[in-house]
Amino acid sequence: KYHIFDLGGLLRCLPVHGKLVKALLEVTIWLTVFMCLVGYLIVVADSCKLLLPDLPRSVRVGVSGMIVLPLCFMDQQHLAFSSTLSIAANIYVCVLLLSLFASGWRKPAADETDHDCCMLGFGEGNVTMVSALMQAAVVQMCILPMYEEMSQRSPRRFAACMGFSFAFVAVLFVTFSGVAYFVLGP
Repeated sequence: KYHIFDLGGLLRCLPVHGKLVKALLEVTIWLTVFMCLVGYLIVVADSCKLLLPDLPRSVRVGVSGMIVLPLCFMDQQHLAFSSTLSIAANIYVCVLLLSLFASGWRKPAADETDHDCCMLGFGEGNVTMVSALMQAAVVQMCILPMYEEMSQRSPRRFAACMGFSFAFVAVLFVTFSGVAYFVLGP
């Protein structure tokens, strides 16, 4: 109806408190994305520790941020390569974990507390769980721009595309987190 393809612009069209709701949404998006990006940079920096053990953590975080920063300013059509690479890397890690799980390999327990695995998340790792949830939910702000750039767009075609994509991501997340929990521990 409005031909507006960003959530903030759409909320601004609300008849009551549209500008306030738009501002609150944008602050929420900025904070959520910031937390996700900080989480990503920490994971990348800690993963690079094995490759670059002599570099301080702050340098690894800074370098990884400078490498990833240009991706933040690219159009979605130009991100297809990096998205495909990211999906392939996630599938590779998931397959690697599945093969470790199938072979019976488990990380040796460092102490007695490593054996206490809480399947419901009522223990250590709550911050990690919330971070993973934010990373899974942050894509919501991208829905309208993705629809705008879709060729031959229609609500039915977009719903099918999103349904397949979200189902794939859900299976990937559940498989990865469940198998990693059993193979590597809490």
